[in-house]
Amino acid sequence: MLKILRTLFGHQKARADARTPDPVVEPPPAAPATEPAPERDTPPPVLCREAILDRRQSLVGYQFTHHQGTRARSQHRGAGIRHVYAEVLVRSLSAFGVDRSLGRRLAFVDLPDAFLSHASLDEIAGSNLVIVLQPHADAQPEEATLQARVAELKRRGIRLALPAEHLARHHEPLLAMADFLVFPSVGDDPEALARRIHHMHSARPEAAILVRDLASHDDFNLVAKLGASVFQGRFVTARESWGQSELGPNTARLADLLARLRRDADTREIAEALKRDGALSVRLLRYINSAAVGLHEKVTSFERAVQLLGRAKLERWLMLLMLSADGNSPRSAAVLEGAMVRARMMELLGQNEAPAVRDELFMTGLLSLIDVVLEMPLERAMEAFDPAPPIRQAIMAGEGRLAELLALARACEEADAAALDDAAEQCGITPERAGLCHVEALAWALEMGE
Repeated sequence: MLKILRTLFGHQKARADARTPDPVVEPPPAAPATEPAPERDTPPPVLCREAILDRRQSLVGYQFTHHQGTRARSQHRGAGIRHVYAEVLVRSLSAFGVDRSLGRRLAFVDLPDAFLSHASLDEIAGSNLVIVLQPHADAQPEEATLQARVAELKRRGIRLALPAEHLARHHEPLLAMADFLVFPSVGDDPEALARRIHHMHSARPEAAILVRDLASHDDFNLVAKLGASVFQGRFVTARESWGQSELGPNTARLADLLARLRRDADTREIAEALKRDGALSVRLLRYINSAAVGLHEKVTSFERAVQLLGRAKLERWLMLLMLSADGNSPRSAAVLEGAMVRARMMELLGQNEAPAVRDELFMTGLLSLIDVVLEMPLERAMEAFDPAPPIRQAIMAGEGRLAELLALARACEEADAAALDDAAEQCGITPERAGLCHVEALAWALEMGE
């Protein structure tokens, strides 16, 4: 997978990496002869993601995109260049393995309608893919051809989403096949949005209503009342005034076990504590025997599990459990998955560092959304987990090397080209390498969540 992604992402002139040299990359696929190739100094098409939730705030899937700069540049180019970038996006998802990696989650991807005939779509597994069809006046496909291709893709399990705020005339015949109708944010006129949602939903009642660019939980609640059933935007990780919430009982029990581990209790004591909690025991054995850990023997003894994991990995695992033990809300699970991606990405970026440093990197990413996961003030959450001072400094004050790498992880999530370039330069890491680590981290987090 990584070799393919390096090939796809390798058309930008690489910066020098102050820590680890980038792998040699192969040239990207050539652009069509009718269009000039993209400039070599364009931002790399880093694969970015944004969570999509349902009405219960459970994770439905992700929208996958290039970063903002690449999207903006491609929109103002001819059809050939737009198709080059669309192909990179589709082949990136294919290399990522949307059918294997996402499980039941969906992958939403915006593609030009004229691109649907491209061969890359025949090579991607379709059961998780949702194509959000984008019209372009300068490359409008013939209606009958477009309808036939959409019908063919849907027979393969690919789902269709239509931008419904201003439905293109040549998309109207596709309305009967739409699985999702997509609207922009609520904006300044919720009544107008309500009327449009009602009108389009009446025309296609089987389609789910997806509203994007929701900035706050208030926006989420508003569009839910207007009839939306699927939601996307920064509201997922938005911080609120949670007051002085307390730890749940399971989280508090795990915190006690973590404290024992940190005061260097012997292995037998830790194993006995694990045995007394049946659910915890099952989760530990499932984790240590998973492909993610990669042991060559099946482990059935708790004491042996503790010995094989080592105290550093056991501490990491207990922190993961603490963040999910009491399940404050369905949204917490979606946020935790994002925190795990950050944690693994930061660890991968520090792959040549000492083990203790890699552990700090992982913990920084994992705890960076701790207040949103637990729905309590950040200071109170930090007291419960009591991380090392450099981790606390990075999260609370945004200071230190750990904070720089955390900013890079955030930039990969948010598809902000300028923030990505600035953070990568600050860390001495190329955007390409950051993007590769982000994709690998997402695959790891999804596997861990299964």
